[in-house]
Amino acid sequence: MEWERQKTYLYNKGREDGKQEAKLENARNLLTEGDSPEKVARCTGLPLEQVQQQAEELKNEALKGA
Repeated sequence: MEWERQKTYLYNKGREDGKQEAKLENARNLLTEGDSPEKVARCTGLPLEQVQQQAEELKNEALKGA
């Protein structure tokens, strides 16, 4: 019984991690297309601070590549 409970927990944890990963990927794509961090936060459901951090990371990546 304990194994079943652990298996269910790990399955649900994996699903949630996957959803979060998809939100971050969508945020990065929207930011790359030029959408504002505020709009991206509203559309993805991510906290504005997290979206702003993603925007800063994209900016830094662009500067390194330039």
